[in-house]
Formats: sequence, C-alpha cells, structure tokens
Amino acid sequence: MSRRIYVKKYFKVTICILAILAAVIIPGCGKDSNSSSSDMFESEEAMQSSVKGTYRKQSDLTNGEYTSTLKITSTTLTETATSKELNMSIDKKYDITEWQPQSGLIILDDDSIISLSSDGTLYYESIPYVKSGSSASSSSSTQNSEDGTAVLQVSDIKITNSSYHTTCTGSLKNTGSKTYKYVKVKGSFKDANGNVIDTDSAYAVGSEGLEPGESTTFDVFVTKNSDIKSCDVTVYDYDCE
Repeated sequence: MSRRIYVKKYFKVTICILAILAAVIIPGCGKDSNSSSSDMFESEEAMQSSVKGTYRKQSDLTNGEYTSTLKITSTTLTETATSKELNMSIDKKYDITEWQPQSGLIILDDDSIISLSSDGTLYYESIPYVKSGSSASSSSSTQNSEDGTAVLQVSDIKITNSSYHTTCTGSLKNTGSKTYKYVKVKGSFKDANGNVIDTDSAYAVGSEGLEPGESTTFDVFVTKNSDIKSCDVTVYDYDCE
C-alpha cells in the first residue's frame, strides 16, 4: 500500500514539473527568431534617419589636440582626423553600399563594417564614436537656437609662406551666448583675381570649447603656392551647448 502511495506522489510531482516547463517553453516555440521584435530598426529609412549625423571619437584627448570625426549621410561616410600638434587634417570619403536595419550594421565600399549598439554608440574599426550635433542641426533644432556661423566671428587673417606650405592664420571670437565645441573652419586660398586655387580645413576649437566672449587662434595650410594672395575663412561645422 505504501508503495502505491509513493508511486502516485512521484507521478504528481512529475506532472507538476512538466506543466511548469510547458508554461515557460511553449509560448516561445512558435515565434520566428528573425521577427521584427528583435530588429534594431523597423526599416532602412528609420535606420538612416536615426544614424545620420556627426560622431566624435570617444577616446579623443580632452584638450582637443587630436580629434577624429565621422559624418554619415544616407549614401556616404566621411572620416576626418585633425592634429593641431602636427598641423594637419585628413579627410577620407566612403560610399555606403548597404544598410542592415535588422542587425544595425552599415557596409562601406571598402567592405568595412560599422556596427551600432543599442545605446547609440557607433563602432568603426572597433573604435567607439559618440553622436553629436553639427552646424545644420544646431541652428535648426529649435527656433531659439543661435546661428554659430553668425556669432563665431573670424578676424586678423594673415598669409605666410614657409619652405613647403602657404599658411593662413587668424582669430576666432565667440560673440554669442552659448559655448561652442569642435568648431571647424575652412580656408579658401585665392589668387590676385579672386579665383580659388586651393582649400583646407581645420578645427579651431576642440572639446575644450569656446565660451561666450572668448577668442582663440587657428591656422589652415596648403602646399606652398606663390600665386596665393588672400584667404577667405568660414565656419562650417560646430557643436553648441
């Protein structure tokens, strides 16, 4: 009699365990592992809208002596590296060949792969980049935002020649009410007739920022050319706090 009771208890315990397992496992059995619930983005258009913008290298030095940025549009990626110490700026442009909204990957024409994490960090060649604003987004994000191209004023432009370079130096002053970071200027080098014969760009301000009323100096340079007589400098990219 005691043996029958033991067997009945064993079957009851077994049935309870199976019922619990069924409740946990069965609801997920019919789901597609590739369903949209696990996708990072609903569509290619949604991914492009979210990703497009300017990204700063997360490990950039805080004094702005070296900066690395990525600018992403729906069709291209532009990589810019600037070193104030070496007085040089390098730009590389790649075509985007594929957007993968499900996995959050971007494929470039040189077969490089860019991945996007759930927190918005972008990884390019295993290096993390963090999204930030640009001149376009900063000036149009809200109606009350000031125009950095108007309040960041360039002055004291001078042209000098060395053995290998023609250099344009100048001053940049923040006459606005906000702090500006990663301010990029472009120099258009012209001949005596006003024709542009060369251009260069550089960061006048890095992550240290330029507060209201502050000024800084900058320089942009090109290969030495005795025909260069003047240089027009414009602000065309920045972050605004």
